[in-house]
Amino acid sequence: YANVSAMINKYFIIPVFLISVWQVASAQGLEFHHNSSIGDIADSTTINKLIDSALYYSANEHSKSLLLLDEAFDRATTINYKQGIGDVYYVRSRVYYYKDNYQASLKNLNKAKSIYQETGSLKGMANYYFGLGFLENIYGNNIKAIQAFQNAMIYEEKRNSMKGKSKILNSLSSINLEMKNYNTALNYAKKALVLKKKIGDKIEISNTLANLGKIYQQMDSLEKAEKYLNEALLLRKKLQDKRRIASSLYGIAQINNIQNESTKAKEKLLEAYSIFKTLDEKTGQVICLLELSKAYNKLGNPAESKKVIEKAISISKINKNSLLLKDSYKQFADYYSINKNFKQAFNYFQKYNHLADSLAKVNNARIFNDLEIKYQAEKKDREINLLKKKTEIQYKNNIILILSIVILFFVSLLLFIFYRNKSQKLQIKSKLLEKEKIIHNKDLEIKDKETKLLKTELESKNRELAAKVLVMLQTNQMLDNILKKLSTLNEKMSSNRASSKDISSIIREIENHSGDTLWQDFDKAFKGVHTEFYEKLLEINPNLSSSEIKMASLLKLNLNTKEIADITFKSESSIKSTRFRLRKKLGLDSDRGLVSFLIKL
Repeated sequence: YANVSAMINKYFIIPVFLISVWQVASAQGLEFHHNSSIGDIADSTTINKLIDSALYYSANEHSKSLLLLDEAFDRATTINYKQGIGDVYYVRSRVYYYKDNYQASLKNLNKAKSIYQETGSLKGMANYYFGLGFLENIYGNNIKAIQAFQNAMIYEEKRNSMKGKSKILNSLSSINLEMKNYNTALNYAKKALVLKKKIGDKIEISNTLANLGKIYQQMDSLEKAEKYLNEALLLRKKLQDKRRIASSLYGIAQINNIQNESTKAKEKLLEAYSIFKTLDEKTGQVICLLELSKAYNKLGNPAESKKVIEKAISISKINKNSLLLKDSYKQFADYYSINKNFKQAFNYFQKYNHLADSLAKVNNARIFNDLEIKYQAEKKDREINLLKKKTEIQYKNNIILILSIVILFFVSLLLFIFYRNKSQKLQIKSKLLEKEKIIHNKDLEIKDKETKLLKTELESKNRELAAKVLVMLQTNQMLDNILKKLSTLNEKMSSNRASSKDISSIIREIENHSGDTLWQDFDKAFKGVHTEFYEKLLEINPNLSSSEIKMASLLKLNLNTKEIADITFKSESSIKSTRFRLRKKLGLDSDRGLVSFLIKL
């Protein structure tokens, strides 16, 4: 049973995934990165179609596939269509894989990788790692195979290709099933099914359902296995996909045999055998006959069981398929053992062992040669990569050196320009400072002259003001004399009331008129000289009376009490009283301090 399962993996599961690759390529088309004329674009479309056809025939019609690829290669080389050249190498790798020529498969796959790396093709790199995964699996390097498939998944995710991702998930499921990591295989298969349903590709959905059935079968969950295989069968019948219908019937029949439902198994196997025969699928015929032999044995019909095994051996010999012949001998040995013909059982078991040993030696030798080629290829790749890295480092160092020289030149140039500009600016600044100094000196001279002029003007105005004060004093003294004489005359004419009254009126009129007129003239002249005096005074104390303001202006002229009394026609005691009030309001301690304060204000 284990050998038959291995044959299924070899001849059915992997081809199914490769057919899915062809469908993805056909649906999405091959990537094109070459800028060309309209004629070249048309030619590249033809090349892509040739490659798609070659991929379709790669599993079975190897010669036809290789002829198509040769034509595609010639056309791609003519127009330097590198993506097409890379795809040709990739599909050649698949053809040689199916031909069991793994050395040639790996060689072409590495050539494809070089082209894909050069063109930066994400899809191409995904295909490279996908193909590498199958080769690593053949060599028995399942861990490396998983790593290759995971790398392929990285590129498919970058492309955001659901078909590509589902294809890789199926491959990871298949390899984990082979490694008996059933839960992991199941997880990958379920994820693949979700993506397949989103895409709506019924063929791929049926393939994934069949894969789930095989996983559950290996997990001994036969009911679930049968459920998924039946779902796949129904879908494949709707699609009228005969090859896959036969595969599903075979898988369900295996489960029926395990469940001892051998009649059902026989019916399905005969139907599957008939389909494989129609399709001239020799491998399918043989595995159906071997499983049918088990069903006949369980049904108690050893003659039919022997008959179908003999037919399986005959087909295997005609087809020159040593692997199928080996499993047929094993089945015959089991048959004779069940029917207690131990001599014949021993004979066929010896044939089985001999053929198994031969195949193992051939396979080991092939694997050893393939590994040696792979090692040499990897070694060569490492040497090439090392040389590339050295070249890249040298190139980078040269670039850095050139850039450093250029930067140094520009920095030196900038420094030269900077210092030259700075020197020019310093010279200009020095000249400006000299001019500013001259201008400043002239300004000082002008200000000095203005100050002297203002001082002279102030002195002139002060002299004018002093003259007015002197005039006021003289006028007041003259008026005072007149008033005294009028007062004396008024006393002498006291008997004449009318005359006395007129004289008194004249006295009052003189006092009022002369005092107001003289003060107005004085006030006008004072403000012309000391323009801001009154404002500064009121800033100190806004509550000063008009008599106190007048007093302050007269004191600023350094007039004594007697002189102020003469000007204002007031008594000296009244003047002292006003000075006292003024000093208090200005917040001064002594009377001397009052005069000096007002002079400075």
